[in-house]
Amino acid sequence: MRVKTQPESKNKNLVTAKEVADLLGVSRGMVERLALQKKLIPVSTPYSLYYFNKAAVLELKETLK
Repeated sequence: MRVKTQPESKNKNLVTAKEVADLLGVSRGMVERLALQKKLIPVSTPYSLYYFNKAAVLELKETLK
């Protein structure tokens, strides 16, 4: 799976893969691995772009501490 990065999302509840990486302090590759491991579930949007639910990302961040 290839998670694409787009400019900051307009929906404040959704974040891009780059924003997820910044929030978690990990690489984009790690975000892709977390998605493949089903630890992060991407939200599909038109044009095959993926975003992530910000609340789920913050919840995962707590478990990674």
